[in-house]
Amino acid sequence: MVEVFHRAGGVDAATEVARQRRGTQFDPQLADLFTAEAPALCAGLGEGRTWDAVIEAEPTLGVRLGNAEVKSALEAIADFTDVKSPYTIGHSRGVADLAGAAARVFGLNEAAARHVRLAGLVHGHGLIGDDC
Repeated sequence: MVEVFHRAGGVDAATEVARQRRGTQFDPQLADLFTAEAPALCAGLGEGRTWDAVIEAEPTLGVRLGNAEVKSALEAIADFTDVKSPYTIGHSRGVADLAGAAARVFGLNEAAARHVRLAGLVHGHGLIGDDC
């Protein structure tokens, strides 16, 4: 999380998010250590091309998922998103099912309705890092 804030706003932004989330998302001792050592810990973060290194190191990047595997992967993402709160367990799959059914009601063909359902599975993915 602090790396993302560092990328967006530098050491000050990374330090501020560590302070704000101390005792909630971050362990207080770890947040204190990070804020005390932030300049040293963040040194060089913006210099590398981390994503390029990850892509180059991935041996199975050329592997393509089939329809069943894509569905399973998106359902796993949906389930992971929903475990953030006991009130949202099953929410993403429910949204996906309703979206797919609505697509059929509005006359989309079966393939398009499946795509709408898949999109519904990941509708809340951005909430994973949200404090709300």
